Amino acid sequence: TFALVAMIYIPTATLTRTYNSDVQAAVVPALAIARTGLPFLDPVSIPENPFLIDTGEAVVSNRPFGISLLAVPAYVLAGAPAEVWPSAVSAALATAAAVAMLHVALRRVVDARSAIAATAVFAFGTPTWTVSANGLWGHTVTQLAIAGALLAASRARWWWVGVALGAGIWGRPHLAVIALVVGLGIAWSQRSVRTLLAVGVPTTVGLGSFVLVNRWLYERWTLS
Repeated sequence: TFALVAMIYIPTATLTRTYNSDVQAAVVPALAIARTGLPFLDPVSIPENPFLIDTGEAVVSNRPFGISLLAVPAYVLAGAPAEVWPSAVSAALATAAAVAMLHVALRRVVDARSAIAATAVFAFGTPTWTVSANGLWGHTVTQLAIAGALLAASRARWWWVGVALGAGIWGRPHLAVIALVVGLGIAWSQRSVRTLLAVGVPTTVGLGSFVLVNRWLYERWTLS
């Protein structure tokens, strides 16, 4: 599933340039990290973008930090070119992984034909293809995290549910709401404090570390 979907996603992604300021604001910190190890941007060379802000100490992106981190390995492997394609390939591969995990999870709860049909609709009949797999959006990280959590939940691996959602918080902090609902719901249905802790501890770590990184980047305590 992963290979088939990736072969469709990669050539249809935005590989040459992007006019979307949201995606651009996630791409430039990834490139900066690949080149310098830090997400701080050179004020002379940064593009005009409302999502790139000057804190007084440095220029940074206000996109959640986890979105940029997703593309750092591709930029490192590619030699950190000042191009958008490493981030687009990263988005396509991450979204293909989300589709594959969804398929595996669905196979555990419905018949094979229904799992394939539902996976195909998710992969090609929704903005998963046109947004998440097209460029470095917050949706890319979010869908990957939720699909990972769903796969773990289908196998009753509650610790990994928490790890997946905790990592997803770095792409969109309001995934903490999903973690809260899932953790409380499953713990209540199982009457298990252990399950609550298994989901809650990793997601709390993810949320707390997200706030700490924001404090480092923006010099203030914030979830936004």
